[in-house]
Amino acid sequence: MISTIDDIVDGLANSSSFVQIGTAAPVCFANFYYSAWLAAGTPGGGVIPPLYNSNGPYTCASGIPGSLPIPPATNQNYLAAASLSDSVGGDYILADRLWACTIVNPDAGTYVVSTPGTLPERIVDSGRGCLMMLEWYVGGTQTASTWIINYKDESGVDRTTPVSISLGSGSPGFAYLMPHAPGAYGVSQITSIVKTGNATTVTVSVGVTIIKPVLNIPCIGSNINSNTLDWGQTRLTKLHNDGCYMFYRFSAGTVASQISGNLTVIDK
Repeated sequence: MISTIDDIVDGLANSSSFVQIGTAAPVCFANFYYSAWLAAGTPGGGVIPPLYNSNGPYTCASGIPGSLPIPPATNQNYLAAASLSDSVGGDYILADRLWACTIVNPDAGTYVVSTPGTLPERIVDSGRGCLMMLEWYVGGTQTASTWIINYKDESGVDRTTPVSISLGSGSPGFAYLMPHAPGAYGVSQITSIVKTGNATTVTVSVGVTIIKPVLNIPCIGSNINSNTLDWGQTRLTKLHNDGCYMFYRFSAGTVASQISGNLTVIDK
């Protein structure tokens, strides 16, 4: 464990590992998120989650395609530093991907998740602080649609997202952060997704993901060579051995960008 500055210095010198990140973010809507889950590069693209009515498994863990290859700790992993560069500029969330499901060619209707289950065992606070992302895995043009999510909050109370997103199209990787209902501070389960507007003949795959934010890394402004956060700014956040860590990028513009960086992890 880490309890002194000497422990940090010793960990950086003798038990640290570097996790490389490198990918390209395509053209995305300004002021929306881009999910790196399917992105090529490093660590490589993941897979589209199970269908909402397939009974899962919907939970995510380390080692699956798309997750950052953080070596498992012998003792405890701590995030000691994070560095990112972005050719366009954006704001990044390092997140633990907890749960995800998908709908293919969704027409108007209510999509009830079959056997949604619970969050992974590493989440011991009933999902407090967890967020919901609406993600496009296969893009295409549809009739303009609104989306809302019915879910259970961190106390197990049934909730509905208060704002419905209205979109007619989305590119692969497009992601929208769905807000919590007033008085809710997390999410423990997705119960259903409600959509208006029918699909077209173009194949579209859209899903809902529950994430636990770990760290925010700003890269504001174009051609940011590198923005590095040290151990004070990363707060030496503890990382789970079975965590499924990935990035979301909040787009500052509508042009493609190149992304690279690394994480420094201490096992102490």
